[in-house]
Amino acid sequence: MRLIRKIRPFEENNFALNRASFLISRFENIFKIVNTTGLIIGCFSIIVGILGVANIMFVPVKEKTKLIDIQKAIGAGNYFILLQYLLESIILSLMGGLICLFFVIIGVFYLNKYSEIEVTLYFNNIVFLVILSIIIGVIAGFLPVYKASKMNPIEAFNSVA
Repeated sequence: MRLIRKIRPFEENNFALNRASFLISRFENIFKIVNTTGLIIGCFSIIVGILGVANIMFVPVKEKTKLIDIQKAIGAGNYFILLQYLLESIILSLMGGLICLFFVIIGVFYLNKYSEIEVTLYFNNIVFLVILSIIIGVIAGFLPVYKASKMNPIEAFNSVA
């Protein structure tokens, strides 16, 4: 460029070179901030989801105290009751995750169709969502379910009656 513009060796440049690396580094910094913010918001959302599922699971355990008593009276072990209500918690959490996935798929479809942004939903992300929903169901449901499985049938029946 100096030769084309006939600039002597000690003279200052009267041109500028645009480097894509400068622009890319600025965008990388912005995306790091967006990713970190999204991660923090996602963690809070997971905590709220765990608390919501746990609260929802306390209700069936409390309402089905007589049923748990009857199951224990006919010989159901703690493991059976634990598994039964833990499965209910997992299904509840998994249904929430699948509803969320449905809305994400619709959002990706409309973004790709009506905007110039190309969004891709990878299979690994879908598997991660399903596994995360199951883990949330186990974590959120364990305390109410454990409480239900350890109930003494006589005391629980007297407290409800």
